[in-house]
Amino acid sequence: MLQTYHHLATLIDLPTETTRAALPTLMDDVVGEGLLSDESLETLNEFVEYAASFATLDEWTADYLQCFDHTAIGSAHSLALHLDYVAQAADIETAHQRLTLGYETAQRLRDHCATAECPYAPLLDLVLHA
Repeated sequence: MLQTYHHLATLIDLPTETTRAALPTLMDDVVGEGLLSDESLETLNEFVEYAASFATLDEWTADYLQCFDHTAIGSAHSLALHLDYVAQAADIETAHQRLTLGYETAQRLRDHCATAECPYAPLLDLVLHA
């Protein structure tokens, strides 16, 4: 499994206790896999720190819900499922082929985040430029 795409999927989807529990080791997994540039790793690390800054899951979830309306939440969940599909690829070439299938959804969400000044925008940029 390509952990980078799995972790991106987890972070884009509605936050859960499992997601919160994964935050402390997430960067180690992604750095160890070596798929992201230093600049992308910095962007991801900033988002992980942002996510970890919430005292409770309820606070993080409330923030997530402010970023995404009900339509965007469905798109975010669909994108997360697609990224988990990408993560199952046997190699990076196959992953990149699969990733292009979710580009439209990622771009729509990114556009939504830009207009809503949503902190998820840099995370979606990582998906679009992975």
